Amino acid sequence: MLLFSSRKSTPVVELISEVKFPLSPPVGENLESAALKSQLKERLFPVELFENKTDVPLHAESGALMVTVGHCPALIIDEKKKQIIKKNRILFLILATSLQRFILMKVVKLLLATNNAKKVEEIRKLLPLGFELLTLKDIGFSEEIPETTNTIVGNSQQKALFVYERTGINCLSDDSGLEINALDGRPGVDSAHYAGMPPDNTKNIDLVLHEMNGLSDRAARFVTIMTLIFDGREYQFEGEINGTIATNPLGSNGFGYDPVFIPEGYETTFAQMEAVDKNQISHRAKALEKLKAFFSGKQ
Repeated sequence: MLLFSSRKSTPVVELISEVKFPLSPPVGENLESAALKSQLKERLFPVELFENKTDVPLHAESGALMVTVGHCPALIIDEKKKQIIKKNRILFLILATSLQRFILMKVVKLLLATNNAKKVEEIRKLLPLGFELLTLKDIGFSEEIPETTNTIVGNSQQKALFVYERTGINCLSDDSGLEINALDGRPGVDSAHYAGMPPDNTKNIDLVLHEMNGLSDRAARFVTIMTLIFDGREYQFEGEINGTIATNPLGSNGFGYDPVFIPEGYETTFAQMEAVDKNQISHRAKALEKLKAFFSGKQ
Protein backbone atom coordinates (compact mmCIF):
# COMPACT_ATOMS: atom_id res chain seq x y z
CA MET A 1 0.00 0.00 0.00
CA LEU A 2 1.40 3.40 -0.96
CA LEU A 3 0.87 6.30 1.39
CA PHE A 4 1.06 9.85 0.11
CA SER A 5 1.12 13.30 1.64
CA SER A 6 -0.18 16.41 -0.07
CA ARG A 7 3.15 18.18 0.14
CA LYS A 8 5.23 17.20 -2.86
CA SER A 9 8.22 15.01 -1.99
CA THR A 10 7.32 14.94 1.73
CA PRO A 11 7.75 11.35 2.97
CA VAL A 12 4.64 10.34 4.91
CA VAL A 13 6.90 8.52 7.37
CA GLU A 14 8.14 11.95 8.48
CA LEU A 15 4.60 13.29 8.79
CA ILE A 16 3.28 10.23 10.60
CA SER A 17 6.25 10.19 12.97
CA GLU A 18 5.21 13.63 14.22
CA VAL A 19 1.75 12.54 15.38
CA LYS A 20 0.22 9.73 17.39
CA PHE A 21 -2.57 7.73 15.75
CA PRO A 22 -4.80 5.83 18.13
CA LEU A 23 -7.25 3.59 16.26
CA SER A 24 -10.20 5.94 16.56
CA PRO A 25 -9.22 9.49 17.59
CA PRO A 26 -12.02 12.09 17.59
CA VAL A 27 -11.68 15.09 15.31
CA GLY A 28 -9.72 17.82 17.08
CA GLU A 29 -7.90 15.50 19.47
CA ASN A 30 -4.40 16.68 20.28
CA LEU A 31 -2.00 14.16 18.81
CA GLU A 32 1.13 14.11 20.95
CA SER A 33 3.94 12.37 19.15
CA ALA A 34 5.96 10.39 21.68
CA ALA A 35 4.72 6.78 21.41
CA LEU A 36 4.36 6.22 17.70
CA LYS A 37 7.22 8.54 16.82
CA SER A 38 9.68 6.56 18.91
CA GLN A 39 8.42 3.24 17.55
CA LEU A 40 8.56 4.37 13.93
CA LYS A 41 12.03 5.80 14.24
CA GLU A 42 13.29 2.41 15.41
CA ARG A 43 12.34 1.02 12.01
CA LEU A 44 14.13 1.80 8.77
CA PHE A 45 11.58 1.99 5.97
CA PRO A 46 12.43 2.44 2.25
CA VAL A 47 11.74 6.15 1.96
CA GLU A 48 10.84 5.94 -1.74
CA LEU A 49 7.69 4.00 -0.85
CA PHE A 50 6.46 7.01 1.10
CA GLU A 51 7.31 9.79 -1.33
CA ASN A 52 4.49 11.66 -3.01
CA LYS A 53 4.62 10.36 -6.58
CA THR A 54 1.43 12.08 -7.81
CA ASP A 55 0.04 15.57 -7.81
CA VAL A 56 -2.29 15.30 -4.83
CA PRO A 57 -3.71 18.83 -4.31
CA LEU A 58 -3.18 20.74 -1.08
CA HIS A 59 -6.24 21.02 1.10
CA ALA A 60 -7.83 24.43 0.96
CA GLU A 61 -7.13 25.18 4.60
CA SER A 62 -3.80 26.89 5.10
CA GLY A 63 -1.18 24.72 6.75
CA ALA A 64 -3.21 21.54 6.41
CA LEU A 65 -1.79 18.30 5.08
CA MET A 66 -3.81 15.53 3.52
CA VAL A 67 -2.75 11.88 3.89
CA THR A 68 -4.21 9.47 1.36
CA VAL A 69 -4.54 5.74 0.94
CA GLY A 70 -3.91 5.29 -2.76
CA HIS A 71 -5.45 8.50 -4.11
CA CYS A 72 -8.33 8.74 -1.62
CA PRO A 73 -8.09 11.17 1.32
CA ALA A 74 -7.85 9.31 4.63
CA LEU A 75 -7.35 12.27 6.93
CA ILE A 76 -6.41 15.94 6.97
CA ILE A 77 -3.97 17.18 9.59
CA ASP A 78 -3.33 20.62 10.98
CA GLU A 79 0.46 20.45 10.84
CA LYS A 80 1.05 23.25 13.37
CA LYS A 81 -1.39 22.03 16.03
CA LYS A 82 -0.70 18.35 15.33
CA GLN A 83 -4.46 17.76 15.20
CA ILE A 84 -6.74 15.77 12.92
CA ILE A 85 -9.11 18.19 11.19
CA LYS A 86 -11.13 15.72 9.16
CA LYS A 87 -10.99 12.02 8.43
CA ASN A 88 -12.61 9.30 6.36
CA ARG A 89 -13.33 6.74 9.07
CA ILE A 90 -12.98 3.61 6.91
CA LEU A 91 -9.82 4.73 5.11
CA PHE A 92 -8.38 6.00 8.38
CA LEU A 93 -8.86 2.60 9.98
CA ILE A 94 -7.07 1.04 7.02
CA LEU A 95 -4.25 3.54 7.45
CA ALA A 96 -3.99 3.02 11.20
CA THR A 97 -4.11 -0.75 10.87
CA SER A 98 -1.39 -0.63 8.24
CA LEU A 99 0.79 1.51 10.48
CA GLN A 100 0.30 -0.90 13.37
CA ARG A 101 1.32 -3.74 11.06
CA PHE A 102 4.46 -1.82 10.05
CA ILE A 103 5.36 -1.26 13.70
CA LEU A 104 4.81 -4.87 14.72
CA MET A 105 6.46 -6.52 11.72
CA LYS A 106 9.82 -8.14 12.17
CA VAL A 107 12.39 -6.34 10.06
CA VAL A 108 14.68 -8.61 8.06
CA LYS A 109 18.17 -7.12 7.82
CA LEU A 110 20.22 -8.31 4.83
CA LEU A 111 23.70 -7.37 3.62
CA LEU A 112 23.84 -7.15 -0.17
CA ALA A 113 27.04 -8.70 -1.52
CA THR A 114 27.73 -6.32 -4.40
CA ASN A 115 29.54 -3.08 -5.15
CA ASN A 116 27.27 -2.37 -8.13
CA ALA A 117 25.41 0.81 -7.15
CA LYS A 118 22.81 0.40 -9.91
CA LYS A 119 22.02 -3.12 -8.72
CA VAL A 120 21.68 -1.89 -5.12
CA GLU A 121 19.29 0.85 -6.24
CA GLU A 122 17.14 -1.58 -8.21
CA ILE A 123 16.93 -4.17 -5.43
CA ARG A 124 16.05 -1.47 -2.87
CA LYS A 125 13.06 -0.48 -5.00
CA LEU A 126 11.95 -4.08 -5.35
CA LEU A 127 12.08 -5.04 -1.67
CA PRO A 128 8.93 -4.24 0.33
CA LEU A 129 8.54 -2.86 3.83
CA GLY A 130 9.96 -5.22 6.37
CA PHE A 131 13.41 -5.46 4.78
CA GLU A 132 16.43 -3.39 5.72
CA LEU A 133 19.10 -3.61 3.05
CA LEU A 134 22.71 -2.92 4.02
CA THR A 135 25.45 -2.32 1.47
CA LEU A 136 29.12 -3.23 1.72
CA LYS A 137 29.87 0.48 1.92
CA ASP A 138 27.56 0.80 4.92
CA ILE A 139 29.70 -1.61 6.94
CA GLY A 140 33.07 -0.54 5.54
CA PHE A 141 33.69 -3.80 3.67
CA SER A 142 36.28 -3.18 0.95
CA GLU A 143 37.61 -6.63 0.02
CA GLU A 144 37.27 -7.63 -3.62
CA ILE A 145 34.54 -10.25 -4.00
CA PRO A 146 35.56 -13.23 -6.17
CA GLU A 147 33.54 -14.43 -9.17
CA THR A 148 35.70 -17.29 -10.38
CA THR A 149 33.32 -20.17 -11.05
CA ASN A 150 32.09 -20.97 -14.55
CA THR A 151 28.35 -20.72 -13.80
CA ILE A 152 25.93 -18.04 -12.68
CA VAL A 153 24.70 -20.33 -9.90
CA GLY A 154 28.27 -20.88 -8.71
CA ASN A 155 29.21 -17.21 -8.77
CA SER A 156 26.10 -16.23 -6.83
CA GLN A 157 26.87 -18.81 -4.16
CA GLN A 158 30.56 -17.87 -4.05
CA LYS A 159 29.84 -14.18 -3.47
CA ALA A 160 27.33 -14.81 -0.69
CA LEU A 161 29.59 -17.24 1.14
CA PHE A 162 32.62 -14.97 0.82
CA VAL A 163 30.84 -12.01 2.41
CA TYR A 164 28.97 -14.02 5.04
CA GLU A 165 32.09 -15.81 6.26
CA ARG A 166 33.85 -12.47 6.77
CA THR A 167 30.97 -10.51 8.32
CA GLY A 168 28.60 -12.99 9.95
CA ILE A 169 25.69 -10.88 8.67
CA ASN A 170 22.73 -12.49 6.92
CA CYS A 171 23.66 -11.99 3.30
CA LEU A 172 22.04 -11.77 -0.14
CA SER A 173 24.00 -12.01 -3.39
CA ASP A 174 22.88 -11.66 -6.98
CA ASP A 175 24.52 -12.98 -10.12
CA SER A 176 22.86 -12.36 -13.44
CA GLY A 177 23.60 -13.02 -17.05
CA LEU A 178 22.34 -12.52 -20.57
CA GLU A 179 22.08 -15.77 -22.52
CA ILE A 180 21.70 -15.45 -26.30
CA ASN A 181 20.60 -18.45 -28.35
CA ALA A 182 22.59 -17.64 -31.47
CA LEU A 183 25.77 -17.20 -29.39
CA ASP A 184 25.42 -20.59 -27.69
CA GLY A 185 24.36 -18.95 -24.42
CA ARG A 186 27.03 -16.25 -24.38
CA PRO A 187 27.80 -13.90 -22.75
CA GLY A 188 26.21 -15.85 -19.87
CA VAL A 189 28.38 -16.05 -16.79
CA ASP A 190 30.83 -13.60 -18.40
CA SER A 191 28.16 -10.95 -19.03
CA ALA A 192 29.70 -8.29 -16.76
CA HIS A 193 33.13 -8.43 -18.41
CA TYR A 194 32.36 -9.92 -21.81
CA ALA A 195 34.54 -7.41 -23.64
CA GLY A 196 37.36 -7.74 -21.09
CA MET A 197 38.45 -6.08 -17.89
CA PRO A 198 37.68 -3.65 -16.42
CA PRO A 199 33.93 -4.18 -17.00
CA ASP A 200 32.45 -1.73 -19.49
CA ASN A 201 28.76 -1.83 -20.39
CA THR A 202 29.18 0.00 -23.68
CA LYS A 203 32.00 -2.26 -24.89
CA ASN A 204 30.05 -5.35 -23.82
CA ILE A 205 27.02 -4.26 -25.82
CA ASP A 206 29.14 -3.35 -28.85
CA LEU A 207 30.75 -6.80 -28.84
CA VAL A 208 27.41 -8.58 -28.58
CA LEU A 209 25.94 -6.57 -31.46
CA HIS A 210 29.07 -7.19 -33.53
CA GLU A 211 28.83 -10.94 -32.99
CA MET A 212 25.12 -10.91 -33.84
CA ASN A 213 25.48 -8.82 -36.97
CA GLY A 214 23.41 -10.40 -39.73
CA LEU A 215 21.92 -13.13 -37.51
CA SER A 216 18.17 -13.63 -37.75
CA ASP A 217 17.78 -15.56 -34.50
CA ARG A 218 17.85 -12.85 -31.85
CA ALA A 219 16.16 -14.77 -29.02
CA ALA A 220 17.71 -14.33 -25.58
CA ARG A 221 16.92 -14.47 -21.90
CA PHE A 222 18.03 -12.69 -18.77
CA VAL A 223 18.57 -14.94 -15.77
CA THR A 224 19.24 -14.08 -12.12
CA ILE A 225 20.29 -16.38 -9.31
CA MET A 226 20.04 -14.90 -5.83
CA THR A 227 21.75 -16.68 -2.95
CA LEU A 228 20.54 -16.00 0.56
CA ILE A 229 22.52 -17.04 3.61
CA PHE A 230 20.20 -16.64 6.57
CA ASP A 231 20.97 -17.90 10.07
CA GLY A 232 23.82 -19.93 8.58
CA ARG A 233 21.68 -21.77 6.02
CA GLU A 234 21.85 -21.29 2.25
CA TYR A 235 18.92 -20.78 -0.13
CA GLN A 236 18.75 -19.86 -3.82
CA PHE A 237 16.05 -18.11 -5.85
CA GLU A 238 15.95 -17.96 -9.65
CA GLY A 239 14.27 -15.49 -11.95
CA GLU A 240 14.31 -15.26 -15.73
CA ILE A 241 12.67 -13.39 -18.56
CA ASN A 242 12.69 -14.19 -22.27
CA GLY A 243 13.11 -11.62 -24.99
CA THR A 244 15.08 -10.60 -28.06
CA ILE A 245 18.19 -8.55 -28.79
CA ALA A 246 17.69 -5.21 -30.54
CA THR A 247 19.89 -4.29 -33.50
CA ASN A 248 20.94 -1.03 -31.83
CA PRO A 249 21.05 0.27 -28.24
CA LEU A 250 17.85 2.12 -27.31
CA GLY A 251 17.05 4.03 -24.13
CA SER A 252 19.04 5.45 -21.25
CA ASN A 253 17.50 3.88 -18.16
CA GLY A 254 18.70 0.82 -16.30
CA PHE A 255 22.18 -0.63 -16.66
CA GLY A 256 24.13 -3.50 -18.22
CA TYR A 257 22.50 -4.89 -21.36
CA ASP A 258 19.19 -3.13 -20.77
CA PRO A 259 19.56 -0.93 -23.90
CA VAL A 260 19.51 -3.98 -26.21
CA PHE A 261 17.13 -6.37 -24.42
CA ILE A 262 13.49 -6.30 -25.53
CA PRO A 263 11.35 -8.37 -23.13
CA GLU A 264 8.87 -10.80 -24.64
CA GLY A 265 5.51 -9.16 -25.32
CA TYR A 266 6.96 -5.64 -25.49
CA GLU A 267 8.31 -3.41 -28.24
CA THR A 268 10.73 -1.40 -26.11
CA THR A 269 14.01 -2.28 -24.45
CA PHE A 270 14.43 -2.39 -20.68
CA ALA A 271 16.36 0.87 -20.98
CA GLN A 272 13.37 2.58 -22.60
CA MET A 273 11.07 1.57 -19.73
CA GLU A 274 10.48 3.45 -16.54
CA ALA A 275 11.95 1.63 -13.55
CA VAL A 276 8.51 0.95 -12.10
CA ASP A 277 7.48 -0.87 -15.29
CA LYS A 278 10.69 -2.86 -15.64
CA ASN A 279 10.53 -3.86 -11.99
CA GLN A 280 7.17 -5.55 -12.52
CA ILE A 281 8.50 -8.06 -15.05
CA SER A 282 12.30 -8.32 -14.74
CA HIS A 283 14.30 -11.43 -13.94
CA ARG A 284 15.50 -9.80 -10.73
CA ALA A 285 11.93 -8.95 -9.69
CA LYS A 286 10.89 -12.57 -10.20
CA ALA A 287 13.75 -13.87 -8.06
CA LEU A 288 12.90 -11.37 -5.31
CA GLU A 289 9.24 -12.42 -5.40
CA LYS A 290 10.42 -15.92 -4.45
CA LEU A 291 12.61 -14.42 -1.71
CA LYS A 292 9.63 -12.50 -0.32
CA ALA A 293 7.47 -15.62 -0.44
CA PHE A 294 10.17 -17.48 1.47
CA PHE A 295 10.15 -14.96 4.32
CA SER A 296 6.35 -14.78 4.31
CA GLY A 297 6.33 -18.48 5.00
CA LYS A 298 8.69 -18.03 7.96
CA GLN A 299 6.46 -15.50 9.75
